[in-house]
Amino acid sequence: MLARDIEQLDEPAHAQLIERALARIQTWEDSGIASPYYIRTWRRILAHPATHIPSMLSGDQANALVQNSPFGFAFSQPKYREVLNLAQQQD
Repeated sequence: MLARDIEQLDEPAHAQLIERALARIQTWEDSGIASPYYIRTWRRILAHPATHIPSMLSGDQANALVQNSPFGFAFSQPKYREVLNLAQQQD
């Protein structure tokens, strides 16, 4: 859902979202709170988000990457929170 929404953003909103995600990744790196693997992978994904995010979410590493996502701030929005709550109830 988030990947689809990202694809639909206009250029200024898209750039702002990606900038915020990259800032989150920088915090991970500066604080040593994320694996270098996640840092490198997310930076590579965000270099070309329109093409990489949808394929990433259907790839082999999708679950691991989503669990350590620089878009965590987006999940405070009600529409994403509802999806997360439903997924947790199914587990």
